[in-house]
Amino acid sequence: MAKPGSATSNWSMFSAVFCAVLSLSLANVNLRGDRYVQKFDIPVFADKHSVTIAEDTDGVYEEDWETLLPMLDRHRRDADGSCFDKERKNLGTVTEAHNSYRFGNDTNQGLALTWCGEGDSGNLIVVTTQEVSSLFKTYVKQSVVYRTVDQGKTFENINHFVDNAIIRKTNGLQRNPHDSFSVYLVAHSTSSHYKMYVTTDGGMNFNPYTIPYDLEDSFHFHPEKKYKSHILGQSSDKILYITKDNGGSWNRIADNVHDFKWGTTDSESDPFYNGLTLYALVHSSTGEWWSAGTRHFVLKKSNDGGKTWSILLAKAQSFGIESKFLYASITDESSSKRIMKVSTNAGQTWDETLLPSIIDEQFYSILDSSEGMIFMHVDNPGDTGHGTLYTSGDKGIIFSESLEKHLYPNFGQQTDFYKVESMRGVYIASQMSEDDSIHTRISYDRGGVWGSIPRPANVPCKDESKECSLQLHNTYSISQGIKANPLLTVESATGLILAHGHIADSLQTTNPDVYITTDGGYTWRKILDGPHFYQVADSGGLILAVPMENKTATYLKFSLDMGNCWHTYNFTEEPLHFTGLLTEPGSRSLKVSLWGFGEKDRIWNVHTIDFGKVITRKCGSEDYEQFTAHSQHRKNEKKDVQGCLLGVRETFLTLKTDSWCQNGYYFRPQKNSENCVCTREDYECDFAYYRPEGSDECVEEKEFTKKHVEICERGQIKELISGGYRKIPGDKCTGGYVPLPTKEVNLKEKCKEGDEIKIIKQQVKQSYIEKVERVDEVDSPKPTPSQSSHKRFLIIGAISIVLGGLVSVMSLYFVCRYYALRRHQVTYRYSLLNQSEEQDFDGDLEHVLTSQKTVYDDSEDEDIETSRPALPNGRASSGHPRPRPTKPTSNVMSYHDDSDVDMLE
Repeated sequence: MAKPGSATSNWSMFSAVFCAVLSLSLANVNLRGDRYVQKFDIPVFADKHSVTIAEDTDGVYEEDWETLLPMLDRHRRDADGSCFDKERKNLGTVTEAHNSYRFGNDTNQGLALTWCGEGDSGNLIVVTTQEVSSLFKTYVKQSVVYRTVDQGKTFENINHFVDNAIIRKTNGLQRNPHDSFSVYLVAHSTSSHYKMYVTTDGGMNFNPYTIPYDLEDSFHFHPEKKYKSHILGQSSDKILYITKDNGGSWNRIADNVHDFKWGTTDSESDPFYNGLTLYALVHSSTGEWWSAGTRHFVLKKSNDGGKTWSILLAKAQSFGIESKFLYASITDESSSKRIMKVSTNAGQTWDETLLPSIIDEQFYSILDSSEGMIFMHVDNPGDTGHGTLYTSGDKGIIFSESLEKHLYPNFGQQTDFYKVESMRGVYIASQMSEDDSIHTRISYDRGGVWGSIPRPANVPCKDESKECSLQLHNTYSISQGIKANPLLTVESATGLILAHGHIADSLQTTNPDVYITTDGGYTWRKILDGPHFYQVADSGGLILAVPMENKTATYLKFSLDMGNCWHTYNFTEEPLHFTGLLTEPGSRSLKVSLWGFGEKDRIWNVHTIDFGKVITRKCGSEDYEQFTAHSQHRKNEKKDVQGCLLGVRETFLTLKTDSWCQNGYYFRPQKNSENCVCTREDYECDFAYYRPEGSDECVEEKEFTKKHVEICERGQIKELISGGYRKIPGDKCTGGYVPLPTKEVNLKEKCKEGDEIKIIKQQVKQSYIEKVERVDEVDSPKPTPSQSSHKRFLIIGAISIVLGGLVSVMSLYFVCRYYALRRHQVTYRYSLLNQSEEQDFDGDLEHVLTSQKTVYDDSEDEDIETSRPALPNGRASSGHPRPRPTKPTSNVMSYHDDSDVDMLE
């Protein structure tokens, strides 16, 4: 278990008693219906009923706008007046671009919204809900459905379009990822059946359909647009259904389903793929899916939409699929451990991956699978909260170690692993040190090398005597009560990253500041003091922020030059309980909405600002400049490889910082790519080879480590020949460097050597045992029959007493463990390891938690069963979800959670 760090400024490591759930989600395979839905909630007060705060949410509020006196201020080191001059020359009046709407007398506490329509239309469907829950049942009160077709200036109540049905709060509003006009409203049951209402024209008309089951989670849409009417849904009693006509009719296709996926669209890996390929993990017992006993599942496949199924693997624990890779963890009969297998031909044949096996308390997790390779996290033994991050070869079988002590707590889904969408090859993660402090690491080459984030200029470090760098807060920090927004990058804003962080030797618990990089993480600047909600619009040409210091907000900050000049717009006089700062998906629009609810009347409001009317000038060719990605990565090498990553050099046309103009919704970054000559950087060390520190050479591992022996014990019989080097998957370099011939190592022979070593040790041990037995046999006198009978009676009695004691102890242990785990669901133990006199933490933080997308996650623990929440990154693969930690209710300065929580007072 992680212990508090020795430095008072360091975070202690949180991890929990067990790995609670298998959570598998595929970003591009199982497309969830809530992918483009934002949710909000009004917190519970004494005069309100209890509600559950939704995930991936934000909120809504509005004021009496006639009393507002908006004004535009400027700030940010404007000693020379340059910000004022540019503002006067390039900006129009924000007031004229601002509209607000108050949702009448609607006091429903929950709100969900989705965009519906084409391009930059700004059309929205909004659903407000009110649900009151008791200990055993949820009593539904009401819901209201709204639609706007004028950028949020007005909203029309369209309840009559859906027969005044009561729409669900958790999964009631969903949108088809392939068709922004198709929206699905799922209603609560009326008598014995369930209903849904589907629009295919952005809310102008709705078709009522009957659903023959109680939808447990979100709909799962087909990954291909041409099959956009194919949808999967699972009932609360684990029955899988399919519709091929957009919800008009449903067919029951499988029972006792633990997890399910649409098939891969990679025709090369699956010659039988026809748009109806499905995979399902089905409970192997004949009883209920939660029945006692060993937790084994059967992995099945169907090529006809669930009419017939074939078995791929028995004793499976979980599975995931992405592109050509189909992964599954199974229980190894010989060792009772779990191992990972992979198939690249849709389950026809399987190969065992060269990864360590794990026991029940550990888990595998695929964190990214883009560009033909896999990032795989393998949890370390024990309740450490960290593991090892591996990267795969192009076949998904051989893995190389990428990052040790990678932070990924065993409890929950709070991993800081993050793929930067705005720059190819850049990843950010958190790593633990020996003292359990947490440090931010960045890789510019897809996990080949990890290092510290460069320290921004002119920003002091907390302790200059230490090696300081930029430490970034992400999902894990937010889960522990730190006031911060998750990292933000969008593909349309090349090189741009927004993040909260500190300049220190490790992550801190004091309020962070906001930092920006526009070159993919090579150089950073501090742009805002203190924590802020932030958002990107106009493909990075517009950055918006709302302070987090208080629960309420009255003004918006915005910048048109990457945070150099900031302008403040007061959009309300009466404080707004702020819950969301939103732009349309893709962050290309200039329309921004601020959502919240009234501090006094608790009524939802929305403020919409069209910055297309504020930024008066449209960008021309003179406003753009050429930017070479990764130009800093190899700047000291030959010119023909500068900016090369994975064999490709990319140049973009990006907006100049001082342009102060609008890109527009239909702007797309212009990119030019060229192949580079090969160098050592385009190769990595093959299995059984490594690079010594400070060397580019791959040398053979002399010692046969435990994980290699373990792989051999599992019967790795393939003839795998290693030449020391292998080209990095996805690398497109040509010519140039070719590795020198190295000694070929037959991995099969190395396995034999390892087996021989183990056999010798076993022979020595067995020889010793036999020798002891022979000595005992010679030295001990033979007992008489009466003595033998008496001894047997004593032995049987002693064994009975010992067994009785063991049963009592084990029963007491499991009872204590059960109650300990029950407590783990409710609360966490925190320790005040570092407290700033100037810092005042609010124990009732209302953070919107956005978990990092996890492609595949495997873990197992049968100690406790919980109800499954809807996960933002995909459906859970197990009936046992990883419950999210509850928010601390005290002043939390740093945190620590002991697995033996029942022993803490």
